[in-house]
Amino acid sequence: IDDLTKIYNRRHFFSILDEKIDVARQLNKSFYLVLFDIDAFKEINDHFGHTWGDQVIMAVAQTVKNRMREGSFVGRFGGDEFMIIIDQAKEEDFYTRINAISLAIRELDFLIEGRKVKVSASFGAALFDPFKVNTSKELIEMADSTLLNVKRFRKGEISLGKA
Repeated sequence: IDDLTKIYNRRHFFSILDEKIDVARQLNKSFYLVLFDIDAFKEINDHFGHTWGDQVIMAVAQTVKNRMREGSFVGRFGGDEFMIIIDQAKEEDFYTRINAISLAIRELDFLIEGRKVKVSASFGAALFDPFKVNTSKELIEMADSTLLNVKRFRKGEISLGKA
C-alpha cells in the first residue's frame, strides 16, 4: 500500500496486473489498463506547495478507489500518475465507468489559501487482448502512449488505444 494515497503501490499493482494477464490469457478474456494523471499538477505544487499537492493526490486517489468495482483495481504509478484495471466491461461500459471517475475528480473542491481550486485528469487506456499483447510491459507502453497523446492534444479527456 502506498503510504500517501492508501491505494496499491506500483510494485503490488504490477503483480496484480501480471496475474490478471495470466488469468485473462487462460480464459481468453480481455480487460482495460488505464493510466491517468492530474492535469496541471505541477502548477499546483509550484504555486501552492507540495503539502497542498499531496492533499490533491490523496483526494483523487480516494475518489477513484471509492468507485472501484469487484475485479477492478487502482494503484499509484508515481507522482500524480495512477493506474486502473477495469475488468468485465464492454467498451461502452468502460467509457461510462471512466467518465464517472473523471467527473468525480472534476467535482472535487479544494480551498487552497482562500482560493477555490478545481482539478481534472487525463486518461489513456489500452485493451488487453490475449491474442495481441504478450506482456504487462507492452500493455503499459500502449496505455502510456495513449495518455501522452491525450496530454498533448486533448488534455482532460479519455482515449482508448488498441493493439
